[in-house]
Amino acid sequence: MKKLRLDNYREVTISDEGYAQLLAIVNATKVCQQCRLPYQKDCPQVYGNLCLECFQKKYASKGLSYIGELSRDQDGDVTHLFMDKNGYIHTTATGSEQEPYQSNFQTLMYWCFPVPKFVAIDGVQVELSTWQWHIYGDVKKTVRAKNAEEQRQPSAPQGQRAKAGACDGSESA
Repeated sequence: MKKLRLDNYREVTISDEGYAQLLAIVNATKVCQQCRLPYQKDCPQVYGNLCLECFQKKYASKGLSYIGELSRDQDGDVTHLFMDKNGYIHTTATGSEQEPYQSNFQTLMYWCFPVPKFVAIDGVQVELSTWQWHIYGDVKKTVRAKNAEEQRQPSAPQGQRAKAGACDGSESA
């Protein structure tokens, strides 16, 4: 059984089968809340209930260029990557309406910087967080700029290293 809230007001309980049917209908008929057009392959849902075009209008002052999809979680929420004019990566998620988040970790991964996954502290191996990275300097001047095709593809999914060959010696600092 699943509980649903209709119009954010009235709660109802439905069967698992009914819930699966509702999800199928919702996913097939979702539209952007701003332009009210269905999401398309060339204009996907990238943030909350906004399509790519409406998102870029809303955040035009940030100057974010769309790179592509980074990951998809078990609930179907998709994380998307954008790049600002300084070469920093920003992320958004379809299941969230939070401001685009500047991710230093994803910036390092995109530009193929060597990023350690573990560090030894007093002889104990500790996994490093993806949240506490800092960047000093200009990432675009430090590494070979990716060509146009490479810029459309993220180097690696979040929390993972780039695939073999994605960041070879000619791309790293």
